[in-house]
Formats: sequence, C-alpha cells, structure tokens
Amino acid sequence: MKKIIFTLLILTAFKFASAECISDFFANTTTTSNVVGIENVSTAGHSSSFWDFGDGTFSNNNSSTPFNITYSQPGFYLVKLTVNYNDTCYSTISKLIEVGNTNNLCNSSFEYVVNGNDVSFTDMSMGSPNHWLWEFGDGTTSNLQNPPLHSYPSYGYYNVRLLVFNIANSCMDIYHEVISVGTNNIDCRADFNFSSDFVTDSIRFYDNSLGNNLTHFNWNFGDNTTSSEQNPKKKYSQSGFYNVCLSVWDDAHSCYNTGCQFVPSRTNSNTCNASFNFWANASRLVTFRDNSTGNPTSWSWDFGDGATATSQNVTRLYSTAGLYLVHLKASNANSSSDYVQLINVGVIDPGLKGMFGYLINNNYHHKAATPVDFKGSSLGDPSHMIWHFGDGDADSSSCAPYHVYADSGMYHACVTVVNNNTNQTDTYCQDIHVIADGINEITENKISLSTSPNPFSTSTNITYFIPKPTDVSLIVYDLIGNKKAILVNKNQQQGIYTYIWNKKALNNGIYLLEFKTSNGTIVKKITIVE
Repeated sequence: MKKIIFTLLILTAFKFASAECISDFFANTTTTSNVVGIENVSTAGHSSSFWDFGDGTFSNNNSSTPFNITYSQPGFYLVKLTVNYNDTCYSTISKLIEVGNTNNLCNSSFEYVVNGNDVSFTDMSMGSPNHWLWEFGDGTTSNLQNPPLHSYPSYGYYNVRLLVFNIANSCMDIYHEVISVGTNNIDCRADFNFSSDFVTDSIRFYDNSLGNNLTHFNWNFGDNTTSSEQNPKKKYSQSGFYNVCLSVWDDAHSCYNTGCQFVPSRTNSNTCNASFNFWANASRLVTFRDNSTGNPTSWSWDFGDGATATSQNVTRLYSTAGLYLVHLKASNANSSSDYVQLINVGVIDPGLKGMFGYLINNNYHHKAATPVDFKGSSLGDPSHMIWHFGDGDADSSSCAPYHVYADSGMYHACVTVVNNNTNQTDTYCQDIHVIADGINEITENKISLSTSPNPFSTSTNITYFIPKPTDVSLIVYDLIGNKKAILVNKNQQQGIYTYIWNKKALNNGIYLLEFKTSNGTIVKKITIVE
C-alpha cells in the first residue's frame, strides 16, 4: 500500500529583500519498503537546497526531479528542506514521514491550547506507547498521558518535551516544542535555521528567534570562533558535527536567551553523531536507547555513578535516586562522537539543575594551551548558561564551550544555569584536572617515557627514566578526566624502569598516561584496541 505523508511541523520563511519563496516537498512511502520517493516542489528559482533526512544524512540535491532515498530501518523521520534564493530569501519546511512497518515503534507528539498562564496539553503520539513523561519547561513534570491544566508562573517562552515509552517492545521517542504563554510576553527565545553547501564547504545561518526588538546576536560556532552578524556564513576547517549556539537580547536587556543545535560540516553517512533517549521507572531502573546516527559500531557508556557498559542499548539499576550525568561515546572506523545528558532518576520535580562533563581535546599534541571541550546539560529549560573555567575566564554563549587553558593543572570550573521566567538559578562546580599530551620539564634534568606496543589489545610495556631519586606517579585517565588506574605511586631511585600494564576491565578507546616526578611531567596518549 502506498501512502503520502503531509504532516507539516515547521514552516519558516525569511526574506533578505522583497521576494517570494516557499519551500515544499512530497514524500511517498510504503509500509513494506524503506525506500522513500522525494520530490522538491518549492517555488521555482531556488539557487540551492539543503536536505536533512532525519537519520544523520544530508544532501544538496537542488533538482525538481523526483529522487529516492533509502533508510536503514523503519521509523518516523523528520525530514527538513531549506531552499535559498540567491541570498535574497530563504524558506524551511519540516515534515514527519513514516517509513516501513512501524507497528512496534513510537512517535511522540502533542497539541496544546493556551489561555493566559494556563495551558492544556493533549497527547497525539502515534504507535503504541503506554508510558508518558511531560517536562513543561518550568522545572515541573507529569507522568499522565493527558495532564491536567498546567499553570505557568509567568508569561514567556517554554520548551515543552514529551517522552513516550512502551515497556513491552522498548519503543521510545521524544518530541519538544517551544510554546508562548501569555499575551504580554516580553521574553525571547533564540532559534535558527541553517543550510550547508557541500560544494563551497560553507554554512549559511539564518536567525529565526522569537521576541520583540531583538538587536543583538552572538553566534558561537563550536570551534572557538564567533560572529555578531544576524545571518552569518561560516566555513569549518574540519568535518564533523558542531554544537552551534545563538544568543539574542534587546537593547534594554529585558530578555536574554541562548539556543543550540548540532550542525554538520562536510559529513557523510558514516560520520557519528552520538545521542540517546532514556526512560526511568519508579524502581530506579533506567532503559537507555541509543539514538546515534552515522552507523556507529561501538558504544561506551558512563552512567554517572561509576558504572560503565559497551552495549548499544542498555538498562541500568541505580542504587539511589538522584540526578546523574550520563556520557555516551559512539564510534566507528571513521569517526567518534560524545554526548552528555543529565538524567533524573526518581527525583520529584527537581526544578532547574545544571551539570557538566569535559574532555581533553583529542587533536592536541602539546603541553601549553590545552583545549578542553566542556559538555553541559540541564533540567528545567535554562535561558542561558554562565561558565567560569577556574582560570579567570568566563563564557555565556554556549552550552558546550571550547576553552583553552594556558597551562596544565587543577582548575575549579563552574556552570550556572538561569531561567529568566521562573527566576530560578543553579550552580554546579567541580575540580578538573587538565593534562596535556606532551612534556612539561621544570629542570634541566630530563625524564623520558615510552610505551610499546601502542596501540595494544591486552597489555603494554611502559618504560620510563628518572635522573635522580624522586617521588613517581604513573596514572591512567580517560578523556573526561576520570582517574582509571594508579600504576605507580612511590619514591624511586635514579634509573630506568619498565612497568607491564594489563588493561584489565578498561574498554577500548583513547586514554592519557600521566608520568609525574619532581623533574617534570609527561603525558602520552595510549590506545586500547581489539
């Protein structure tokens, strides 16, 4: 049976000058095939088209001739088309398409009606969900399919999320939408669209923010570069997914908001972008469902309570209720990606909460000026995050800032999340150990460190030289800064030493080996493989 899906979720038009442009497309699907027929029926004259097929793949097909795409598995996919008319006008449309046999799958959706500060929500999910979790954007939640009338504390924009789940077949999905509450709304909400040009390797960003009299725009492109233009262009030096954030405010500073999205640059179907959904029941048993794109072949989970796993989809029984920062690393032979999410396990209406993890940048090979990728996550829909990195620098333009430390050492880093509508704030801090791949010699007497083999599968020989008696520590860290193994921690005499290290229970991946003495410090990358 053939079916045509016309579910319109988003339609946005933006004009740089007077011009008519309307994006639209047809999607022809069947219940027996994962092949979808696509036809671009946008207003004629578009100079470029950017397709996001909802599965981590993209295209610049600008033809009006129908073409086919093949999905790897059945499911509900949000397909997005952005058309550009020589930079005078652009338009974006998103449609939900149902691919193949979706009988055992879930698709989250809802409708709502606003009356002053009161909002009624109605579940419109498809499939067979039997559990629901509403997050209303003001720090409160509900487990009812159709919750009672919800009263917001003040006028403003709120990001409402609905997570649906079916225990029997473990189907899981989440949908979110920004809603406007009240008739005298002076709040604002940062939002943007974008289109990638794979020929010129450039990305065009289009401001699509909500609010009155917005005059200030600050873009953080996720690679330590910024822009204050309203609709900038950007060219990245490396391929991958970047966490791009836009902050907006008005002259009176009556509103301020930051919104972030993952943006692809020169990616392909094998470029990983890690993500996951989860469901926590009343007994603290949490089901994690991998939602990564890019065909990952390995997964590394850190559940925030000291436990880890390497399966694609896992369950975890937490011993106590609490808020946990969960980290997923998804990898294949071509790429890897990290995703961090703060999850709520058994805490009733925790309000606004923020937390972060961090990773030493994998591509750096020197001691000085160490880049660190911070990964922030929150509950309660913050308007923005304020970072203090512990070295005197601060940032309020991103939820995942890229910060460069001038030297290795221990830093007291903090993030503060702020919700302007509810006047809630929360601050989370931790001491982070910034260690760099390289040598930090503080005397003329040189130390040395070597590993062989590297990479290795079960064990490696670690050989080091110390020129005089000194305290010696040999410690293994992961790229989030967690201490994984203490190999040596004692005073030793001058000489050459060899330590045979067995990886034991450590997962495959890249680790940092720190060799520290009174003569200096050396940090080397070591890689564990199959």
